[in-house]
Amino acid sequence: MVSWEVPAAEAVTCNPFELGPCMPAFTTGMLPSLPCCMRLKDQQYCMCDYLRNPVYKEFLDSDSGIKIITLCGIPSPRYMCHQAP
Repeated sequence: MVSWEVPAAEAVTCNPFELGPCMPAFTTGMLPSLPCCMRLKDQQYCMCDYLRNPVYKEFLDSDSGIKIITLCGIPSPRYMCHQAP
C-alpha cells in the first residue's frame, strides 16, 4: 500500500478552493489547464481528505475526475485512498 504522507518540510495547507482552476475541466470534461495541474500537484496529498467530503468526491472520484488527475500526472486517489468512504 502506498501512503500519501507529506514530509514536514513540504507541508501543504489543504484547501479545496485551491482547485478552482480545475472546475472547467471537472464540469465540462475539457482538458485540464496548466494552472489546474499545478494546483492538483500542490494539493495531491490532500486528495484522501477531499474524498471524505461527498461534494468534492463527486468531482474527484468520477471517471472524468480520475482522467483529469491522471492527465496531470498524479496517482489516482481512487486507488490510493483505501479508507475514503
